[in-house]
Amino acid sequence: MQQSLLQEIYELVKSLTKSEKRYFKLYTQFQQGDKSYLKLFDIIDKIKIYNEGIINQQFLLKNKATNFPAVKKYLFAQIIASIKSYGAYKDLDSDHTNMIETYKVLHYKGLYGQSEKLLKKIKQVTWDDDAFTRHFSVLLMEYHKEVFNPNDASPVNVVRILKERRNVLDIMDNYLRVGETFTLMRLHLRKKLYCRNKKDKDELTKIATPVLKSSENDMLSRTALGMRNLTLCDYYMATGQPKKAFETSKIYLELRKNAGGNDKLDLQTLNEYLQHIILSVRSGYFEGFEDNMLYYKTLLDTIRNKEKYFIGYEKWYNCVLIYYNRTGQFEQGASFVEKENKDGLVEDNFSMKAKITLWYFWAYNLYARQQYKKSLQYIQRIMNQANTELDEYSYAKLLLMFIHYDLKNYELLEYQVRSAQRFLEKQERLYQSEILMFDFFKKFNSADSKSRQLQKISFLQQQVNSLFKKPTERGIIFYFDIIAWLESQVNDKSFAGAVLKKHEAGI
Repeated sequence: MQQSLLQEIYELVKSLTKSEKRYFKLYTQFQQGDKSYLKLFDIIDKIKIYNEGIINQQFLLKNKATNFPAVKKYLFAQIIASIKSYGAYKDLDSDHTNMIETYKVLHYKGLYGQSEKLLKKIKQVTWDDDAFTRHFSVLLMEYHKEVFNPNDASPVNVVRILKERRNVLDIMDNYLRVGETFTLMRLHLRKKLYCRNKKDKDELTKIATPVLKSSENDMLSRTALGMRNLTLCDYYMATGQPKKAFETSKIYLELRKNAGGNDKLDLQTLNEYLQHIILSVRSGYFEGFEDNMLYYKTLLDTIRNKEKYFIGYEKWYNCVLIYYNRTGQFEQGASFVEKENKDGLVEDNFSMKAKITLWYFWAYNLYARQQYKKSLQYIQRIMNQANTELDEYSYAKLLLMFIHYDLKNYELLEYQVRSAQRFLEKQERLYQSEILMFDFFKKFNSADSKSRQLQKISFLQQQVNSLFKKPTERGIIFYFDIIAWLESQVNDKSFAGAVLKKHEAGI
């Protein structure tokens, strides 16, 4: 259903920061003529919940002779104009646009000396920033300047520009091809992060083949090289080569850190740090993690665009929580969540996928701290979602099974085992270790003596340890540390303590 203009204005006003509202007032105070649109702004700003009838009523009581539709349009236009003037939304592309517009003004006014100097600067800046679409448009302007030169075009310059244009198009095509492979891989891995069988690996390899057959020298730009690196890391992780993935990402990040020159902070730089952090929590290799985590957050806090900020923030937030979980620092993870979520609204700005990820790993954290009732509440949130294809949905079912086992809810456990196994078989997502767990829980008999139960768990531990020699079986550790759980059962220790001990031992 299409929103009314008034509702769009309401959402726009509510999205403004305090400083943006102050700037709007300053921006409009020098306007001449009717200021009734400012009264409408104040009414909307004060209302907590959108109600078109109340807004209309309050405004028309004080402005009976005003053309209300015209006032709404004008207010919307003025808010947009003030946001543009304030500039908080601007990014690297906006800087390039501003320079290009300045060049056009200088050229239009006949200041050819100044405009030519600026054009050379823009050309260099867009090249250094890998802003190739902008760089190509600058080459077009340079081409027109030379071809339509009233003093006759220099053939040498025109030929040079034509060659440069072709080179830039080749660079853009190169990036496009690598980017397509990366995107297709990410779409494929969106539902399950790890290959669980030969079929999964073959499907992923087929998608990744163009990049797997390429070399660094085939990449014609930093952006293409970065995209190739991300694609390789995703492939190595999904196919059970976490150390190779981590080392590949680490080497590339070190090269990026030492790049120097005109290497400005942009979304790709942020993304490269973020991807390395994500790779660390997925692979379980945490060398330099806390420093990278803090540095990334410092970079992220410089982002002025709210939407782009939260895209990065939600991933950073979940990565930090997963890090504390994987290293057995569950209490520190809880403190982190409490600190970041002081007002209880942190996840409101998250995408649904990020929310589901958060709910699962928070449920896992609560489980490790033996807060089973709260853990069940977050699992239920996941179960209430329609998207059953995400890995988190599958592992929520498994976590539910472990909770009922720990609570000795053996009657419920039997049902949960059957439900989870049917679901995973239907989704073709079963790890062999999960099949072993299902068999263990199905055959569990609470009437067995303690020594008999311990004997069964010890045998299960041997089977799982043997299975984990296969790299493709280890993906489950990211979601649930089954090795630590078995260790805790065998030695009658807490699960949280077993995860911490395993991490400290470097296992």
